[in-house]
Amino acid sequence: MKKLMNNNYIFMHHFLLYLNIMETIINNNNISDSNKIFFKNLRDYIETPLYFYGSIQRFDYINGKSDIDICIFSDNEISTINKLSFFLLIPKYEFKKFVYSQNNIQIYGYKLKYKNEVKNLKIEFLIYNNKFKNFVLDDKKKHIFMPFYISFLLYLLKNIYYYTNFISKDSYWIYKRFIINNLNGDYDKKFVLLD
Repeated sequence: MKKLMNNNYIFMHHFLLYLNIMETIINNNNISDSNKIFFKNLRDYIETPLYFYGSIQRFDYINGKSDIDICIFSDNEISTINKLSFFLLIPKYEFKKFVYSQNNIQIYGYKLKYKNEVKNLKIEFLIYNNKFKNFVLDDKKKHIFMPFYISFLLYLLKNIYYYTNFISKDSYWIYKRFIINNLNGDYDKKFVLLD
């Protein structure tokens, strides 16, 4: 009975995710209470929602190992970067401009890889202009609602990489990108850092 209730919880969690997109980290069991407070304070400080996607929204997230992927949308990306820089205590030059293209559509944004050893957090922030919000969120949903076998393959790959050291970091990234992009149908997606 307990397993059935747990399965119902997982189904309901994914159903609500779909309805409420990706702004659901406060209810995520993979995140410690102190880190939930951190994300709530960050969201309040920058005055814009944080959209979580990727493994943090699936079962292949490995606490303390996997990074947390977050999209932020703003009418003024530079102002948002200034706020993030101040809140996270990191210099603005850490934010790297990128171009992301798919289906002959080019979208520009900024990327930040943030690590906080004390909170045991690794976060990848992607900051976009609001005019790209619908396209980006539709694309990122594919990284949440993937077929079960893709999440399962990612779960296996991560466990092999993180706990056995059987494969190199380069091999891990090649396999991971193949599973996420090719098996999920994102063949023509390109992501290039500009600075």
